[in-house]
Amino acid sequence: MSVWKTNYTGWTYSNDSVSKRNIYFSSLENAIHYCNIMGLGYDVEYPKFKYTIRRSYADNFKWPGDPNKEDTDC
Repeated sequence: MSVWKTNYTGWTYSNDSVSKRNIYFSSLENAIHYCNIMGLGYDVEYPKFKYTIRRSYADNFKWPGDPNKEDTDC
């Protein structure tokens, strides 16, 4: 693995093939064990789920209908 730093920006580049591919593990413990054996650093990030309802753009402009007679104070 060769690593070099540019003079102008100070960015560090590498031609390491391990960092350029996705590796999948069956468990978190296996992934951490692999990183420890290979001498790699790691960060564990858990997925952030956001519950949203899929709806179309036109749903924003649908008319809800006439109000109920019980809701009016006439």
